[in-house]
Amino acid sequence: MQLVALGVYSRSGERRDVVFKQGALNILTGKSKTGKSAILDIAEYCLGRDTVTIPTGVISNTASWYYVLVQFTNDRVLICRPNPESASTSRAMVKTGGFDLVAPSYDELEVNADTDVVRDTLSERLGVETFTVEPESGSLRASFDVSVRQALFYCFQSQGEIASRDLLFHRQAERDIFTTIRDTLPYFLGAATPE
Repeated sequence: MQLVALGVYSRSGERRDVVFKQGALNILTGKSKTGKSAILDIAEYCLGRDTVTIPTGVISNTASWYYVLVQFTNDRVLICRPNPESASTSRAMVKTGGFDLVAPSYDELEVNADTDVVRDTLSERLGVETFTVEPESGSLRASFDVSVRQALFYCFQSQGEIASRDLLFHRQAERDIFTTIRDTLPYFLGAATPE
């Protein structure tokens, strides 16, 4: 899976796009306070995160929708998410198509799915097997289904994570994420099966 593009729709329907180079490592650089960190938050939100981490400010105050376009070996998946009215939401628009699939016009945006559909669509295309990770007995942690949600810990890094001597994976410092990484890393490395 590769990011093709990511963007923001304004309340008046205008769209700003960030286009990524395919088959290459993409590193965002630029001056402070220009929205670089928000790109990672937008990508995570569009790829199925229910909790909104897009910083309040210029982007969140003027945006009506966010989108991400991802490409697989044989097709593309477009995921659009409305700017949430609260700290979490599951509403989404999902569209699949060939390599000619691009971001829609503002008039074409409509909710037709939720984040479960987003995660299922991406997980299926990535070949992530459906299984549940059960915590060790006596643990207060809840069981969870492995999906693209955990795979993203190994795909992104924020500026602070890159600069840290103590962190290797995205969101590793967050409560419970460290344990989730420990539980899923063997699977994503191919060293363990769902069993």
